[in-house]
Amino acid sequence: MIEYFGTGSKFQDHSQKNTDSRKKQKTKHKIGSKTYSQLSFEKRNLETGEEPDCIVLWELTHTKNGTWSNTESQDVYVSTLTFWLFYSYSTMCIRHATTSAGIIHALDRVILVSSFILSILMPH
Repeated sequence: MIEYFGTGSKFQDHSQKNTDSRKKQKTKHKIGSKTYSQLSFEKRNLETGEEPDCIVLWELTHTKNGTWSNTESQDVYVSTLTFWLFYSYSTMCIRHATTSAGIIHALDRVILVSSFILSILMPH
């Protein structure tokens, strides 16, 4: 490797920068050297060819036997899932509301459902 990359300060500086960046990463995946796209392809639905969405892929790559790689990875999953559920439910409620009062009522339901979802995903 030394013959290919050399021992110059430019290579060492670049290597040190990469090392420092890896130390700053807060989330840890559990798929080794396999790429996300490779895992996504392997986990696709064989009948439809549909690959897992980003939230499912995150869970697949950051858990092993149902255990999260670390708390930060689980927190990213929970916050992303919560946002997605909130957005989906909000969009559905508002789309079906036809008056201002209906929209306000829909938003009240969204807040109630969001609180419920958070209580399930992040128990105290």
